[in-house]
Amino acid sequence: MTVDVMMFISNAFWNGFAKYLIQVLFLVSLVKTLEPYGHEFWPSELPSAVQVMLFILIKDFFRYWLHRALHENAFLWRFHATHHSVKRLYWLNGIRSHPVEVIVQAILFAAPFALLQPSAEIVMVAVFMQLSIGLFQHSNIDLTPEFWEYLFSIGDNHRYHHYPDKKIGDCNYGGEFIVWDILFGTFHKVKGERPSDNIGIGGSPHYPMTLTGLLIAPFLKNQRFDESVSPDRD
Repeated sequence: MTVDVMMFISNAFWNGFAKYLIQVLFLVSLVKTLEPYGHEFWPSELPSAVQVMLFILIKDFFRYWLHRALHENAFLWRFHATHHSVKRLYWLNGIRSHPVEVIVQAILFAAPFALLQPSAEIVMVAVFMQLSIGLFQHSNIDLTPEFWEYLFSIGDNHRYHHYPDKKIGDCNYGGEFIVWDILFGTFHKVKGERPSDNIGIGGSPHYPMTLTGLLIAPFLKNQRFDESVSPDRD
């Protein structure tokens, strides 16, 4: 619990001030480069609600491929493993991520902002919706959203994503929507089955759980990140 609180405060900084500072600095030059091409693409004539959902869907396309790479590339997985080191899901560890991953996300996600340039109001509402969906992803609530799990990345499908066995856990990469997983064949949900509460990093059972350990773990040679071990299920 103490480490989760410390990581929450640390990542609130990286996901907040530092992240958006990087985006602003990166956007200045990126907007100048993309402005002649992108601003005419955004369908500002559509209803605001449609624009919000469209922007989240486009942003989540970038999120999907980055998240998938973080799992399938051994080097990138070293940094993403910090997020998967949790032993149970609840709202406080939803933003538990290594600062290197946060910085990479901030730079990559600046691209759709710069290219499409939706209005500030659309972006603000989209951000609030993303935060709300994120709370449900890691909530310690016995949710059975049924139909909604085939649209949003919530409920059981995100718990499968945190399985120790990467043969199962390498799935359901969507940040907000799950439709990209369905389209690209990485959606996992077993009909009539509820996922186990056993989560974590199966291939690295001795992963450090202190704040300092979590920050330096990706750079340690003695950490095993390339194997998947599926513990006994209840």
